[in-house]
Amino acid sequence: MNKQEKAMMEDLLNELRKANLHIPSKLWDFIWNETDFRTNKTLKVARYVEYIDEWKGKLVKRVFAFKSYSKKRAYDDIMIVEVFRKLEGQSGCLLASIWHDMAGHHVEFNANYQDKYFWRNKTEYTFWNCWCMYDQQEIIDRYDLKYCQWFNENNRSYSNFFDYICAYRAEPKIELLVKAGLSQYVHCYKKLNLKEKSLDKIFRVNNYWVPFLKELSYSDIMLIKNKKLGIRTYDELVFVRENIHLISAAYHGNIFKHRCKKMYQYIAQHKEQLREYNDYLGFCETLGYDLTSHEMLYPKDIHKKHDQYMKHVEIKKDEETREKFQKVYLNNLKYVYSNSNLVIIPCETLSQLEYESEKLEHCVKTYADRYMNGETNLFFIRHIDDVTEPYATLELRGKKVIQCRGYKNNVNVPLDESVKVFVNGWCKKNQLQTCFN
Repeated sequence: MNKQEKAMMEDLLNELRKANLHIPSKLWDFIWNETDFRTNKTLKVARYVEYIDEWKGKLVKRVFAFKSYSKKRAYDDIMIVEVFRKLEGQSGCLLASIWHDMAGHHVEFNANYQDKYFWRNKTEYTFWNCWCMYDQQEIIDRYDLKYCQWFNENNRSYSNFFDYICAYRAEPKIELLVKAGLSQYVHCYKKLNLKEKSLDKIFRVNNYWVPFLKELSYSDIMLIKNKKLGIRTYDELVFVRENIHLISAAYHGNIFKHRCKKMYQYIAQHKEQLREYNDYLGFCETLGYDLTSHEMLYPKDIHKKHDQYMKHVEIKKDEETREKFQKVYLNNLKYVYSNSNLVIIPCETLSQLEYESEKLEHCVKTYADRYMNGETNLFFIRHIDDVTEPYATLELRGKKVIQCRGYKNNVNVPLDESVKVFVNGWCKKNQLQTCFN
């Protein structure tokens, strides 16, 4: 899809998002006659009905939530709101009036949204307790999809009915996959070369793999095509697949990033140290070490190298922190100011910030990252005869004093008036906006 086609599709989706589509007239009858509306005692929780509609020449899957106004379960008690739209040819969907918490998902039936649908970039959204307000065979006949193989006993595509018929309308040759017992590849038909006739060319694999296609998945095909893995036999594929499960189950992202055939052999011998090995690779990246080196990528003693490089990373981070603090400190020296009683100085080190936070029992140490990155500036107000002992802390953001805090954030011990006068004088001298009137 080129840029122009993408732009047109986005415009179409935005139009569908705001489209005031009619609720099917027979929906109330369907809910009354075909669902558990009259018998279920928990109908304060939403149930769902799925419907296939047509809009601007494309199929649209629509889902309606329903529940009862009261315990009477009368026909007039049926509440309905549309919560889902999915356009033919799109992997994502439009959701509305649904929110989540720890107790599950909920539907807001009385919501009044100007633009109520939001885009969810996900292949499918599952609705529990969902009835289908259509007959599959009738849909197949209506849109002349008689060769689509949906009812074929070999169809194990794991696609839902709507996605399957949309795929068939886009590429009728997927029927050949089902007939050949390869229905697991229907969902990824766009990545296959269905213009070809032989399976090796359709799947773009060596002829060796053709007899195994029925028991493989498209994920396996991608592994086979990965030249870094160098998979040549079925046994090698099984070995790699098992190790991928091993590292993926624990979210070992650094291992996955550098994976190759040799690495899978290496991690198979160090299964008990995968977490340390994953961290070790991350340390190497942080330190800028060459991970193309065989010796670096496959250490003989993972535990030893892990601890050694972890210390190196800590030292590097300390050095970077010191450099950043020093840079901000030097830039703020221009704001040093004093009178006969007080002095204001910029923060110079992380340890100073932590000491300030500890002595005054407030949270200024949590501002360390913002201070280092120049998002805010921090100053210490001290008595001029004891400049090492914390007294009050000031935050300056841009040209405005955001806050000035003493012991326990001034809660139990209010800030002395002399400090406010001092800060106002400092602001006036430096053309800053004070936080005190």
